[in-house]
Amino acid sequence: MIPATRDAPRPPLALVAAVFFLQAAWNYPRMQALGFAACMAAVTRRVGEEGRDLSRSLRRHLGVFNTNPVLASWVIGAAARMEEERALRGRPTEAEIGRFKEALAVHLARLGDALVWSAIRPLAAAVGVLVALAGGSYAAAVVYWVSYNAVQVTLRIQGLGAGYREGLAVTERLPGRGWALATERVRDVGSVAAGAALGLAAAGGLAGGGALSLAAAVAAAGMAMVAVERRRAGATGIALAAVAVAAFLAAVGR
Repeated sequence: MIPATRDAPRPPLALVAAVFFLQAAWNYPRMQALGFAACMAAVTRRVGEEGRDLSRSLRRHLGVFNTNPVLASWVIGAAARMEEERALRGRPTEAEIGRFKEALAVHLARLGDALVWSAIRPLAAAVGVLVALAGGSYAAAVVYWVSYNAVQVTLRIQGLGAGYREGLAVTERLPGRGWALATERVRDVGSVAAGAALGLAAAGGLAGGGALSLAAAVAAAGMAMVAVERRRAGATGIALAAVAVAAFLAAVGR
């Protein structure tokens, strides 16, 4: 039996591996619950729980659980540490762990969806498209896969480590305004990359004289202007407009 103390702040390797399979058994009734329970099994066995005790501990984690799968590691790491503390010292209680898990999952779902699905992944996709338009079809897939996974794997491991080290106190280290600003900056860069890709595609098509390409160029300029008008992107909208106009003029001048 391994005590959960500050002398052993690193999560067990079995827990690290389980984090990446959180959604392997995703289902509509309970969503990520089976994956979460599998993660908890990695630590409950570690502190010697078995038989009925192990079964009872895992059943507590089979209720509905759903959050952003990348930032879920914060919840998993903290809950794992709290489960070890509960098994060894009797605190925190099962009810406290359940309330903590639910509250943190809601917060990280909102934060993670904005950061990962609306910022990081679109940016990686836009960069991949730019590489493809430059003539690197296979390289584009590699660039997208490596760039996105390098970020999301790092986020998972860092979140798991932070949650496991801090336990309940991890709430004091949760991503705050700095992450919100970072999300906005990543979105800005992704918008510029997407605009550049669209402009490049339109320019290439216009050189061939296709009517469809002209429509694409108009759409690019229109999207940029909408972004500027609504002020949803600020400088990004202006940059998109510049990219679209530059691409159009370059193509017409050929």
